[in-house]
Amino acid sequence: MKYFIQTFGCQMNEADSERMAAVFEKKGSQLAKEISKADVIVINTCSVRESAENRVFGLIAKNYSHGLHA
Repeated sequence: MKYFIQTFGCQMNEADSERMAAVFEKKGSQLAKEISKADVIVINTCSVRESAENRVFGLIAKNYSHGLHA
């Protein structure tokens, strides 16, 4: 299984994403270089920052139009 993690927001989010990646790797998953190649997509954001939240909605909309579903 391939996974892709996109992180928006603060350094704490970066640390959380690194921990999630470690769990995926421990289970034998591989990091996908592109979102379109992933079986599992994690979008990690902070809802405190409106700009980060808006970027996430844009990312989801863009990829939904390319056949990926959130």
